Amino acid sequence: MVKIDLNELTAIIKQRAASIQLSFWDIGKDLNFIQEKKIFKEKHKSLKDYIEGNFSFSYDHARKMMFVTGKYSRVVAETIGITKLYLLLQVPETYRDEVIELVKDKKIDREGLRKQVKRFKGQSGSKPSYSSNKEEHLYSLKRQFSTLCEQHTDVIQDLNDSWNSWISQTLKHSDNELKQMRLKALEKLEEI
Repeated sequence: MVKIDLNELTAIIKQRAASIQLSFWDIGKDLNFIQEKKIFKEKHKSLKDYIEGNFSFSYDHARKMMFVTGKYSRVVAETIGITKLYLLLQVPETYRDEVIELVKDKKIDREGLRKQVKRFKGQSGSKPSYSSNKEEHLYSLKRQFSTLCEQHTDVIQDLNDSWNSWISQTLKHSDNELKQMRLKALEKLEEI
């Protein structure tokens, strides 16, 4: 019986995954060349017709590969991946290197990257600054707090439901220990 080594298989899969990323980069490079030289016009009206008629990926995906190829090196594409790099292109250049480092160091996943992109999207090249107007700044902080409170309403409701359920259960029993626990819990709540 042949013993299968998980580490060996994992290494093979990682190698193949890296080659997929490089293939995407190479495809983008080749498509850029075809577009630049207008070679697609030999048999097709447009680059879109050429891509949709010959490949299983969409024109939009092809555009992403082409765009990333024009902005990042093959080494960066291998490390990070086409999808994440395309997301990074939406971040202003001032912040891009900072976010790339987070992605390279695996400190951020795709969802975290989307949040970072959303955070930086639309900002100019300078770091965000606080308003010099105190009232405006306080108003902004109040709105942020209000938004946070709205987001946590469900958590508070769940906590209230759990609390009420626990209280009703302890009231059903006349056990002195439960009564003492309920009184201590009420005291703690008053402190909060």
